[in-house]
Amino acid sequence: MHFKRIEINGFKSFAEPVSIEFTDGITCIVGPNGSGKSNVSDALRWVLGEQSPKSLRGGRMEDVIFAGTASRRSKGMAEVTLVIDNSSGELAIDFSEVAITRRMYRSGESEYMINRTPCRLRDIRDLIMDTGIGVEGYSIIGQGKIADIVSNKMESRREIFEEAAGIVKYRNRKEDAERKLDSASQNLARVNDIVYEIESRIGGLEEDSKKAAEYLEIRDKYKAVEINIILRNIDQAEDKTGAVKEELEEIEAKLVTLGSERDSHAAEAKSLRAKAEELAGKLEELRSELVKRTEEIGSVESRRQLGLQQLDALKKDDERLISEIADIDDKLARQAAAKAELSVRTDELEVPPRAARTGSPRPLRAARRQRTLSGRPEGSSTRGRANFWKPLRSPRQPGQRYRARAPWPRASEEGSRGSKKTRTKSPEAARSSRRSSADPRRRRRRSRSP
Repeated sequence: MHFKRIEINGFKSFAEPVSIEFTDGITCIVGPNGSGKSNVSDALRWVLGEQSPKSLRGGRMEDVIFAGTASRRSKGMAEVTLVIDNSSGELAIDFSEVAITRRMYRSGESEYMINRTPCRLRDIRDLIMDTGIGVEGYSIIGQGKIADIVSNKMESRREIFEEAAGIVKYRNRKEDAERKLDSASQNLARVNDIVYEIESRIGGLEEDSKKAAEYLEIRDKYKAVEINIILRNIDQAEDKTGAVKEELEEIEAKLVTLGSERDSHAAEAKSLRAKAEELAGKLEELRSELVKRTEEIGSVESRRQLGLQQLDALKKDDERLISEIADIDDKLARQAAAKAELSVRTDELEVPPRAARTGSPRPLRAARRQRTLSGRPEGSSTRGRANFWKPLRSPRQPGQRYRARAPWPRASEEGSRGSKKTRTKSPEAARSSRRSSADPRRRRRRSRSP
């Protein structure tokens, strides 16, 4: 029997899965300090059931899981599998190759498996007992282990020699048997105590048994009496049942009559229901007709209100038109009067052609001014005359070269006889004089006029 290989994943410095093959002979692991050589032996001790973190050079059992580096994430699980060659049959299992697996999570949970079958730690220890490959066996000797063996007590050296001799299993079995014997003797002592206690209570129990026998006899008599009472009650119940049956027959006859009456009432109710449905239909039609008539009345009323509003609006328009027609008639009358007055003034202002050509300009101007002033309304002043009276032009007469114009009124009589510098003109006259002075044709006409 020897180790074939060990598979390590997430245990201490083994971040990635690693498989180490052990061939026949001596296998050496060589490397610099800190390369993880001791982690291989720690993995062997851990998979074989080591429970002490100090033996694995750690503070807690969770320290065996890879903690991560600057470039690698930490692992959440550590798993080690040891494959043992059992072709010689030294292990008490029917397999030529045995794989012992231990798995641990950061939550503290652990799993043990033999050939990928879950098992207990005790099963693994029983399997490798007396083979020398246990946790305390002589096959795994670390640094300083020989010195510890030599310097330890005689009992520690004896355990190593017993394991090498293969008697540890029997010693453990002997200890288990002794523990079982101690437990059996303790149980026997408790049984004896119970028997002693029961023996002390035998006298009282005899009396209790007599009472129990009497109770059973009385109970049997009570049962017989109770049965008789029940039979009597049954007879009475049968008599009552006959009377009840007769009453039931009478009630059934009444039910038949009531059923026939119910059928007749149901037929009557059905006919009444049909009439009610017919009346409901008629009522619905009348309601719809009423709604329709109500809507028509509403529409007629709304049209009547609209017609009244339109009539009021037409009346107001008629009154407004009548007032406007009256105003227009007044305006037309005023315009007709003004037109008549204008025609009269135009006739008065007309100048005969010969007088316009041969006569002196001064008497003509005086006559024109006299006519203009004679047509002035009473009470009106000369001032502001330019804003009220406009110059009138007489129509051209046949043979007349130019039409005579009414002169603009002067501010006063002294202004009319005075020089041209003292004359005042209205704004309209000033604008017309500027236009005439600016027009060369008017200049020529003015120079030719007498």
